[in-house]
Amino acid sequence: MDSPAPAAAAAAGKPVALDEPAFEGAENQYPFHFLPYASQAFLDGSVAHLPWLQELPDVLSTAMWSSWIEINPQTAARMGISQGDLLEVASTRGTLRAPALLSPGIAPDVVAMPIGQGHETYTRFASGRGANPLSILAPVIEPETGALAWAATRVKIAKTGSTGQLTLFAGGMKERETEHR
Repeated sequence: MDSPAPAAAAAAGKPVALDEPAFEGAENQYPFHFLPYASQAFLDGSVAHLPWLQELPDVLSTAMWSSWIEINPQTAARMGISQGDLLEVASTRGTLRAPALLSPGIAPDVVAMPIGQGHETYTRFASGRGANPLSILAPVIEPETGALAWAATRVKIAKTGSTGQLTLFAGGMKERETEHR
């Protein structure tokens, strides 16, 4: 007889056996976990055609009008990546390009990217702006729910040698380097 589903086992007070997570992309070739997340401004991208939302700075990064790749500052320093460097992010499913945004809240083995940009044909304010992180996701399904395992893609990153378009409101996350009184 099959063991009960994890939710039923947990409700009955029984130990729950979970499967090990599955990732697409060998760790030795694709050393980073790719974490796409819903943009606070664009959600899934369906409102990216509104110019006033393009102008709205992201709450934490203050980035606007495009896409960016969030990377841990220590990881970036180790790889010679500076804020604004154009990065190529590659998975087994494809590649995309976006500027680096150094983010201390990102784990060293993760790169993150907001969903919502990267439309090819969606009005003059959304078309050709940024990159679509969904384009490189692996089609891995979560077995318990049947949903897309959106964090199951491993990627590699590389500098392209040029600078990307990274627009930050008020210059970014760092406090001014002046003495407080």
